[in-house]
Amino acid sequence: MAFLSALTTVVLLVIAGYVAWGWWQERNNAVQVVKIAVTAVQPPATTCDVQVDVVGTIQTDGSAGLITYEWLRSDGQSSGALEQAIKKGETSTQVHLYWRFQGQGTLDATATLRILKPQVLEAATKFTYSCK
Repeated sequence: MAFLSALTTVVLLVIAGYVAWGWWQERNNAVQVVKIAVTAVQPPATTCDVQVDVVGTIQTDGSAGLITYEWLRSDGQSSGALEQAIKKGETSTQVHLYWRFQGQGTLDATATLRILKPQVLEAATKFTYSCK
């Protein structure tokens, strides 16, 4: 019985430590986003089933911290909130949106990268999917 009690105490301490660490990280997020850019890397138009790699480049001030971002697509889809950890000294990182297109037709598409934290910033790219 004493072992079970000790194990429960250790588990509760680990959980409390994890919550405290998350709280501390949130309060001490020093990273600042300096600039963002978005480009779409389209594969050659040789097939009507393609995946476009939309690349977001996030430039930072070199401080460590956590960046919260989301991808918004012009078809109404959203990635939801995502996180990217930045290490001290890292001044640039890339995030990707892989967008699949299928079937015949033409579609003007826009992909928007929105930084939610530490400050709100936004950048977008436009491209055209065309399959005949």
